[in-house]
Amino acid sequence: MTDTNGTTRAARAIEEIQTRHRHRFNASPAHVALLDATGAVKLVNPAWTAFSDSNGGRADAYLGENYLEVCRKSAASNDHAALAFSGLKAVLDGDLDEFVLNYPCHSPSAQRWYRMEVTLIDLQQRSSVIVSHLNVTQTSLEQIALRNMVETVQDALAVLGFNAGAPTKAPPEEKPFQQQRGDTVAEVLGDTVIEAHYLAAQMLEFVKRAEFTEKESTELLANLINQWAQSLGARLFNGENFFPGAPRAH
Repeated sequence: MTDTNGTTRAARAIEEIQTRHRHRFNASPAHVALLDATGAVKLVNPAWTAFSDSNGGRADAYLGENYLEVCRKSAASNDHAALAFSGLKAVLDGDLDEFVLNYPCHSPSAQRWYRMEVTLIDLQQRSSVIVSHLNVTQTSLEQIALRNMVETVQDALAVLGFNAGAPTKAPPEEKPFQQQRGDTVAEVLGDTVIEAHYLAAQMLEFVKRAEFTEKESTELLANLINQWAQSLGARLFNGENFFPGAPRAH
């Protein structure tokens, strides 16, 4: 048998991991399995076995099982499993070199998110594939918190924009904008500028984290918020009156 035989090359990849990279393979915090070209599970690390044991998986942690078929069976009742099946199949079929999927995996007692990565080991012969599942719950919770912060600021800006476009004279039954808020317009807008700069700074801190996945869109939004705050701050500094006819701050 030659190196071009997929089964032989997969066996050699497993042997390479067992002999030279066993420590790194076993020490990985991700749940990792090595598959051959057909999708059969040939090697798993302790994290994979422990997760299988604690979450109702098979006692043998699917060793010898075709993982593509495992995903296929789950795909009928789970949208994320369907995506996992399609991605894994695309890598095994040679349509993709790698596949990544973030998905929820909640337990009765906690919300959890995982990141699935499917990566070819043998790029030339495509005989071996690494499948890993990494717990990214903390990052996902931070992303949710970040989205909530952005939505809160967007809502506040929308309200402010609505007020800014209101008639210059309040109806008799309504109080002027400053009295409703208890502050002058300049003070309200000044606080908004400070909060926007702070939000943008927090968003850019998320971008620096290696595990954060929404880097480009988050950085773009943070820069736009900064630009808006700088423009508004300069106009406030120059004494622009955003509500013509309303009393000016002294």
